[in-house]
Amino acid sequence: MAQYYRAAEAGVLGKRRTELIEGEIIKMPPASPEHSGHVSSLNRKLVRRLPEHYDVRCQLGVRMSDITEPEPDIAVVKARADEYTKAHPTPPDTLLLIEVSMSSLAYDLDRKAGLYAKAGIREYWVLDLKARRLHVFTGPTAEGWRTHTILTPREEVKCSTVPELKLKVSELFV
Repeated sequence: MAQYYRAAEAGVLGKRRTELIEGEIIKMPPASPEHSGHVSSLNRKLVRRLPEHYDVRCQLGVRMSDITEPEPDIAVVKARADEYTKAHPTPPDTLLLIEVSMSSLAYDLDRKAGLYAKAGIREYWVLDLKARRLHVFTGPTAEGWRTHTILTPREEVKCSTVPELKLKVSELFV
């Protein structure tokens, strides 16, 4: 992990966003305006709805292990007095991860979902912009998720780990 940070600080990784996934540096594709707009809108909605004992983080690291530190589009974590300036949140701090997906749906539903389940993330959502559906994963195990529910814009989603978070799926789309 220290080598990853040193490489980033030295400019070796370039200006593009990267994630460290199971020891591999993954270069993230540039975000389209549609993806960016949905991430920004979702971030704003969650910040406005959730009480201050939650912290809504946008495209910032979550440390899963010594070799894995993804940067999910949205992370809802327990608020801390130090604002996570000493260390990134870890799975026990993390209540919900959300990926907004346009071109990365297969990756988000497969590799990222498996990674998050194995790390013990309690709830994971994938907002599928093309099909206008929300994938909700709960019940993490080392082998995957116990439940994977797909919701349409006419339905409501209630976060099992953040009781204050209940909204219509349609509200997640711009």
